[in-house]
Amino acid sequence: MFNLFKKNNYFESVKIIEDVKDIHNKLSNPSCWSNSIDTFLNILSHSKRISDIEFSKKNYSKALKLYLSRLNNGAINLNEDKSFLYLKIGNLFRLLNEDEKAIVSYKSALEINPDLDSSISCFSVLIDRKRSNSSFM
Repeated sequence: MFNLFKKNNYFESVKIIEDVKDIHNKLSNPSCWSNSIDTFLNILSHSKRISDIEFSKKNYSKALKLYLSRLNNGAINLNEDKSFLYLKIGNLFRLLNEDEKAIVSYKSALEINPDLDSSISCFSVLIDRKRSNSSFM
C-alpha cells in the first residue's frame, strides 16, 4: 500500500492530492467521471510509491484507465480502500500540523468505515475535543 508517512514525500503527497482536487473542480461536463478524486485516491492507495504512477495533468486519463482496469478485475474494494486512504491522509495532515484537514480526513474515513481501529476513532475524538475546548477560551 502507498506509504504517505515517508518524510520526503509529505509535501509531494499533499501537492498531488491538491492537484487532483483542482482537476476535479475544473471538470465542466457533469457527465465526465464525477468521482475523479476518489478514482485517483484509490489508484494512489494501490501504489507503493508516488513515482509508481506517472501522474500529471496530461496523463491523468492513463491513471483513470489503470484504476478502471483494477476495479473491473476486482482488485479494488472502493469503501475499504477509501477509508484507509482517508486515514493515511489524516495522519499526513496531522504530521504537517494541519489539524483541521486531519479532522476532515479522519471523519471521512470513519463515515465510510465506522469499524476502524478504536485508536483512530479515539484520536479523531481527541482532535475534535481539543478544537472544541480551544474555541471556549
